[in-house]
Amino acid sequence: MSYSEENERGKFVATSINLQATGAAIGGLIPLIINHDKATSAGVPPAVYIVFIVMDFVGCALAFLLRPPEKVVRDDGTNIAVVKARPFWEEFKGNLEAFKDWRMIVMIPAFAVSECFLVYGGSANAFRNSLRARSLLGFCSVTLQIICGWALTLLLDNEKLRRRTRAQIGLVITGIPVMAAYIWEMIRTRHYDRNNPPSPPLDWNEPGFGPIFVLFMLNWVSCSLFQYMILYFLGCFTNNPRGAANNAGVFRGFMAAGEAIDFGVDSMGVPFLKESGALFAFYTAGVIAMGYLALFHIDETKYFTEEEVTIPKHVQEEHGQTMVIEGTTKGTSETTTDEEAAGGKEATGVAEEIKV
Repeated sequence: MSYSEENERGKFVATSINLQATGAAIGGLIPLIINHDKATSAGVPPAVYIVFIVMDFVGCALAFLLRPPEKVVRDDGTNIAVVKARPFWEEFKGNLEAFKDWRMIVMIPAFAVSECFLVYGGSANAFRNSLRARSLLGFCSVTLQIICGWALTLLLDNEKLRRRTRAQIGLVITGIPVMAAYIWEMIRTRHYDRNNPPSPPLDWNEPGFGPIFVLFMLNWVSCSLFQYMILYFLGCFTNNPRGAANNAGVFRGFMAAGEAIDFGVDSMGVPFLKESGALFAFYTAGVIAMGYLALFHIDETKYFTEEEVTIPKHVQEEHGQTMVIEGTTKGTSETTTDEEAAGGKEATGVAEEIKV
């Protein structure tokens, strides 16, 4: 959210989440290859965990190759952002300021439930299906998520549509399938007894696996894309990199809390019907809240309204205004100071002034 321009926010969100999904797809392919001939309910072999550990270490090492924000520039030569370092206490207060935005408050149900599908889906999958069936579901769902995630960017970055319209359509095509998936989940699991798992477990070559496969794809992909929409909404709230980071932190915090609570609930052996019903309620509340925001509170642009925002040159040229200079949004080129005009100096700051 902090690095992208408004017209490419969907692509940046999809790139971030799809990179995570790619790792999950690799992690899902390995047990599928290892267990393709095992129609049992056995656990995952140690080789899978070894691969995950190696991938984690590689990811940590690659993090040291990231460039600091002040050295990241766009194609037009402008910096991505100008963010001055702040002491710990000021940074802490800045994080709390995110809660002053009522839009963040109403999105808390969506934040909290956004990754609970991993807990519920994993538990219900392990309860009902064989090891190789679970491996197949895991690999196929993440692969389909990546494809659908890129397809969603065609909508979210479509400049022929108003940003509010994009948010509304995106919410419809992700939110409705999410709610449909959990209605189906409640119907499917209404007779499941956690204390009496099926024996033998359902395998991928049995007739009953087809509907479960379709439902798992629907649940996983729609819930994953719902996260894309949450981040897109947050990206519509601000272009300020510090504010975007604070908002993302609030989202991740509530997401982790919701997932942790769901893990606790699931470990207590709560019936799948009740667990899926609770998730349905939270997702529905989140969709309603985000629907209201999409209808009335998504601005067409946040450029020229915030501090610490480096505005791309092409946007300035389109609107006839200048860059953010030293943390303050300037107006047109007529705002150049008398001293600069007399001395023939260009405006200083993150990038040169655009003459209009």
